[in-house]
Amino acid sequence: MKNRALVTVVSGLDTLDGDRPDTVTLTTQGTFEEADGVYKLFYSEQSEDGVTETEVTVLSPTHIQVSREGVNCFLLDADLGKRYIGIYNTPYGELDMGIYPSEVKAVISDGGASLHMKYTVDFNAQLASENTIDITVKQI
Repeated sequence: MKNRALVTVVSGLDTLDGDRPDTVTLTTQGTFEEADGVYKLFYSEQSEDGVTETEVTVLSPTHIQVSREGVNCFLLDADLGKRYIGIYNTPYGELDMGIYPSEVKAVISDGGASLHMKYTVDFNAQLASENTIDITVKQI
């Protein structure tokens, strides 16, 4: 059964150029469910470019996947200590994107979840940024 939830996503981006990291906070409604030991969260974001649908899957306390569909599509596979290489689709073309997580932590409770990921991003094997994502899910 899907449960309604209040979802807060805090994303941090450090482009490694010496400037202060950028932080964006999104609060929206979504749904979550848990089945066979796998926790799934679903939410949407509206922007001037359109709607982006996001699915977050917790496979273990140190393995989280984030799949986004919309204008910019990608799969972020944060499995602690393992590098992931995928395709980042944009309206302007595709880029090879590498993800290397240094911190991944998922804490699931009856009323929601707390998820944390810290990882580097590289495009075409060139380091681009260090990112963090913190997601808080509260059942409503």
